[in-house]
Amino acid sequence: YGQLVNEELQLVTLKGKEFWGSVTVVKKTDEKGEIYFDGIIENITNLKKSEETKEKYFNQLVQAEKMVGVGTLTAGIAHEFNNLLAILKGNTQIALKATDITTKQSFMQIVLEYTDKAAKIVSDLLSFSRQTVSKKSVGYIVEVIESVLLVTQSKLEKMNIITGRSLQ
Repeated sequence: YGQLVNEELQLVTLKGKEFWGSVTVVKKTDEKGEIYFDGIIENITNLKKSEETKEKYFNQLVQAEKMVGVGTLTAGIAHEFNNLLAILKGNTQIALKATDITTKQSFMQIVLEYTDKAAKIVSDLLSFSRQTVSKKSVGYIVEVIESVLLVTQSKLEKMNIITGRSLQ
């Protein structure tokens, strides 16, 4: 016997109705050496429709999962920006109330530092959206903790929380 071929094709009945068919054909030769084809056509329209429905629902599920991820990412970014804004606002308020220039400059330096951090977050987001390779660097966490403590120290003391900064 010859080569067996199986294909899924969109076919048309004699009455003009379209359907999906699984066509299995084998090439044969009769006793006179004449070539002919023997085959079976199975109507698989319902199977194709269910596959299309399954794929449609799968794509919807993937899209929903992406949206959940975007929501989580957005919440994290909003939280991070709220923290930065609180630090910026607190240091600006303290700088405005400070009477000596050294204190004002110290708090405004913190404002500049955290403005740069906010700009870095925006830059990272843009980099992420372009799917570029990001660079990682080592940071000094003590400065970050000290600036947060500086802003929150009075509130912490009201709650009877003592930090190393309170002892200085």
